[in-house]
Amino acid sequence: IHVVDVVAPSVSGKALTTGNSTMLTEADLLKQLTYSDNYYNKANLNVEFEYDDYKANYKKPGNYQVTAKVTDPSGNIGQTTFVVTVKDTTNPVISGTNKTTGNSACLSQAQLKALFTATDDVTTSPTITIVSDNYTANYKKPGNYQVIAKATDAAGNTAQATVTITVTDTTAPTISAINAVVSQSYTTKLTDAQLKALFTATDDVTASPTLAITSDTYTAIFPFVSSL
Repeated sequence: IHVVDVVAPSVSGKALTTGNSTMLTEADLLKQLTYSDNYYNKANLNVEFEYDDYKANYKKPGNYQVTAKVTDPSGNIGQTTFVVTVKDTTNPVISGTNKTTGNSACLSQAQLKALFTATDDVTTSPTITIVSDNYTANYKKPGNYQVIAKATDAAGNTAQATVTITVTDTTAPTISAINAVVSQSYTTKLTDAQLKALFTATDDVTASPTLAITSDTYTAIFPFVSSL
């Protein structure tokens, strides 16, 4: 009597959920299998992944079937199929561009967001939000201010980036005349200091703007007039 092994190995697979940041190896997939044979020990069984829908799609969230085939030395084959569920666990990528701007007007929130760009393996356009803004409250003051933005993909994964906004003083001072008409003896000439004293100037940044006389018809015709 010749006894032949015709019983296929027993094999079953357990479903697995994983992230999409790295691809599972065959060793990882093998851990999901339970298999044995009625005659041969486990070390003599050959395991192959015959159909693997997962490898080509490991970055894409979804459900993928993996089929495992177990063969014993007699050529008997047992197989099973299990599901690998891929979830988006990869953070988006966000970067920003520094900006230099004047202090006459404040950049809007939309303009601040536009300093950042974000990409993601799954979400086409990650949402960008400003999470820290040292610029807006200080836009009139020359200096360097940091703005931090966060990119969020559809799965809730996030990443942050920081830009520096350099504010420069581009706002002209305000100047006004104290009195447009000044009476003065035609024999006594007003000095440059007295002429400057006829004006007041203020500025958002400079405490005491420098005054300079840029046009003076009074001095040119003195002493032939008695008033301006």
